[in-house]
Amino acid sequence: MTRRVAIGRLGAALLLALGLLAACGDGADGVAAAAGRYRLDQPHYARALMAERLAAAKAGTPLSAAARTALQRACVAQARAVTLTLELRADGAFLARYAYGKTSQRLAGTWTQAGAVVSFATTSAPAGRVTTVAPVKAKQTAEGLLFGGDLSGWAVPHAFLMRPVP
Repeated sequence: MTRRVAIGRLGAALLLALGLLAACGDGADGVAAAAGRYRLDQPHYARALMAERLAAAKAGTPLSAAARTALQRACVAQARAVTLTLELRADGAFLARYAYGKTSQRLAGTWTQAGAVVSFATTSAPAGRVTTVAPVKAKQTAEGLLFGGDLSGWAVPHAFLMRPVP
């Protein structure tokens, strides 16, 4: 897989995560718990990329120490190049911003929370009004909002963490 294809898949995965968000939850009572601003935890994301790529490499030829170091550097560089922010307002509205190289995206909608599960409904994107969305959720943890895994409902090969920011 070329680097350009990998970068394109990264962008697609992150946009899918925030672009196909669906409403679910118990209404405004849980909204204030996760309200705030979040930013992508780039070191966590780099580790997730590395784990995904190492798992793929194990299926084929084992990596040399030099190749493993190069892969780690590439994952860190890729994670540092991504900007992903999320604002969850106490009134139940959200705004997500994503940038990677020349690609950028802004999404808006509403969010709810039921226990640790935070769910979103995207209502607008740059291409216009959103009419069909698939369910996507995050889990609120002590570290922030964790997207991915079996909870999310979307097909992204690894999880990513959004940490709260002041």
